[in-house]
Amino acid sequence: MLKALYDHPLFSSLGAADIDRIIFSSRCKRHVFPQESRIMSEGDPADCFGLVISGSVRVEKLDLSGNRNIFAVLREGELFAEAFAFSGAERLSVDIRAAEDCEVLVIPAEAILADPRLTRNALRLVAGKMFLFDQRIEVISRRRTRDKLLMFLQQQRTRSGSDSFTVPFDRQELAEFLGVDRSGLSVEIHRLVREGKILCEGPRFTIL
Repeated sequence: MLKALYDHPLFSSLGAADIDRIIFSSRCKRHVFPQESRIMSEGDPADCFGLVISGSVRVEKLDLSGNRNIFAVLREGELFAEAFAFSGAERLSVDIRAAEDCEVLVIPAEAILADPRLTRNALRLVAGKMFLFDQRIEVISRRRTRDKLLMFLQQQRTRSGSDSFTVPFDRQELAEFLGVDRSGLSVEIHRLVREGKILCEGPRFTIL
């Protein structure tokens, strides 16, 4: 694990001794979570954040009707709940759940804010994450399911650098991420396949 932390952008410009001191003396804790278990809950104190060591986690929220909205799926090396921890928010307003079996490192925000170098690195990472959320807003602001799907696929193509890519969602999760009905999403995917605009095999898409 430590080798991965030494290379992580959060600890850029820090030596191994400094990283060891932060990890072992600031109440950082490693946890293993089975798939679908809850890592952090809405309403929890926003005084720490997590780093995905292996597997993936999902940021989600239930609306008043009990419908799940997925904001992001974060994989190895990515941070979660850091925007809350560094913004001064008192409580989390989302749930963090294991999208698959995963291991995470939970880091107190105070351990980062006490070091100007870490604070600077953290701000860069938070700014990058905000760009990703801006992209999601660009997707869900489209009115039609077809337009939302096409915008999402275009973003994934740009992010992967290839016309063929695998999305980090199953069909139900993709519908929840786009904020659309699953059956309507399936109809649009099949229609785009028939029109010769895309190929789709499970979570793998190709834009033609």
